Amino acid sequence: MIQHLPARRSRLLPACLLIGTLLGCSPKETEAPPANILWITLDTLRADHLGCYGYFRNTTPRIDAFAKESVLFEDCVVPMATTLPSHLSMLTSTWPIEHGVLANVTQGGKRFVRSTGLVSFAEVVSEAGYATAGFISAKPLQSWTGIDAGFQTYDGPEQKERIAQETVDKALAWLDQHQGQSSDQPFFLWVHLFDPHAPFQPPAEFKNAFQPQPELDTFLADRGIPDLVQGPNGLDVETRPSHDLYDAEILYTDSQVGRLFDRLDQGGLKEHTAVLLMSDHGEGLGQHGVARHGLIWNELVNSVFILRAPGLAPARFQAPVSSIDAFPTLLGLLDIPGARSFLAQSSGHDLFAPEFKERPQWSQSSARLISYGLPVLYSLRRGPWKFVWNTEESTGVLYNLTEDPFESTDVSEQNLLMKVELQAELLASKQIQEQRGQVFGSGGEDAMDPKTLQDLRDLGYTGND
Repeated sequence: MIQHLPARRSRLLPACLLIGTLLGCSPKETEAPPANILWITLDTLRADHLGCYGYFRNTTPRIDAFAKESVLFEDCVVPMATTLPSHLSMLTSTWPIEHGVLANVTQGGKRFVRSTGLVSFAEVVSEAGYATAGFISAKPLQSWTGIDAGFQTYDGPEQKERIAQETVDKALAWLDQHQGQSSDQPFFLWVHLFDPHAPFQPPAEFKNAFQPQPELDTFLADRGIPDLVQGPNGLDVETRPSHDLYDAEILYTDSQVGRLFDRLDQGGLKEHTAVLLMSDHGEGLGQHGVARHGLIWNELVNSVFILRAPGLAPARFQAPVSSIDAFPTLLGLLDIPGARSFLAQSSGHDLFAPEFKERPQWSQSSARLISYGLPVLYSLRRGPWKFVWNTEESTGVLYNLTEDPFESTDVSEQNLLMKVELQAELLASKQIQEQRGQVFGSGGEDAMDPKTLQDLRDLGYTGND
């Protein structure tokens, strides 16, 4: 298992990570220009559908090549399998309970108002002199959410969503303009791509990229995925065609991510740019009878987390981490003024710091599932154990992920002491988060314009979250 590095606070951290091994080293300190930062988030992307995470299909050739140059975090969990809360947790390094956004839309079709007591990573780097720009592909991340704080340029679709090529075109145009006007000024560029999100409608040239095959049958059988499941609209969803089209969407998205990588290579930016590639959550695709997302099953909360930075050697990081660790870890690599306030609020950790220790992985279900008559669920995973707490029934279930990686059998009766221990730890963690949320001033809501609400409904969000 890859451990951590001694913390060093130069302009960049020349890390000495090797696969599976920690080597002692003391590279010469050098003064380098501030690193640019490219943050790519891929919506609704299951980690187990990427080649670099072990998938049998060639869905991500460009990302796989990028991963070979990077540190790949093998076991990253997001705090919620919902777009807005997950992204806001990453940008503020706090749990949803702490920042107060518990779904994309509140009950009654209002919008959540993020805590005013938290600072976003974009605000930190903007204050430090970075040019900041965000290009997003769907309405759940539009500026009305408040997630645009700190971005000097923020661009999203007029309609409910836009395809990856359109978003990447705009991001590359901004980058060209920035390089032409102020090439010495470092940048923080966020590019969000939405295509793997349902409905799965890849461009024509990608639509038939994948066909049914024996390996897919095995993949589905291992995970207990039936031929048909019921979608959120009550209609049956065929799981085999869904996997083929979902993978085609991923392949298309990968090609557009490749355009961003090419721009860094061709523009001479690669050696001076940290690239953070992540997904906000996964997709059910019929596993556990879930077609979409929002719950706390592993296929929904296990996410992609890959980091390439100047001086950081390629590695595979096996320790369990959270997506809220991403920006504290990046701040450990880069010398950015004003980071102290961000780190002070952070519930995440610098994964390369000497004091880093493995900790349980926390997730909770989306509050919008209440509108479907489902209770709010919380989960805590420690080692091989995963405990899920049902708030409505005030009880929980326990899984042994070593023996049961796809969460099919409750082993509470055979492991009562472990269940009691994890339940107490989960409830204590929830209480601490609630107390921190009160300090940060989380929990507000406000009205939303009718068109935005309808666009969210068209994307599968009922507006009755």
